Amino acid sequence: MKRIIASRGTGKSTELLKMALRENGNIAVFGIVAAKHFAKIAREIGIADKDIKSQDDCVIICNVVVAPFRYYFYEPRGIFAQHKKLYIDEIELCLQNLPSTHSIAGYTISLEDIGDFK
Repeated sequence: MKRIIASRGTGKSTELLKMALRENGNIAVFGIVAAKHFAKIAREIGIADKDIKSQDDCVIICNVVVAPFRYYFYEPRGIFAQHKKLYIDEIELCLQNLPSTHSIAGYTISLEDIGDFK
């Protein structure tokens, strides 16, 4: 698992998009506004408008679906995520915005994993 940890505005989301494009993955974000922001990032890294499709609840960049976190876990939409790597942008925001039936109250991170951070 790759982790990108850095301050705001340092290109974390850009790097995540590049990884997803390279490795045929999808990206989960905390909301549709964040998904649409990835269309801007895609243009900034040179992806043509014809390869960026915006739909009501997601953005498709080349073959990468960028959609709200919950999109990947509910049928029938979740079917698009099967057999693809899932990259998560702003994981804490995604977890905080799960429906109340799936509320995450806390999580742990081991300090020993810091060497794995990229």
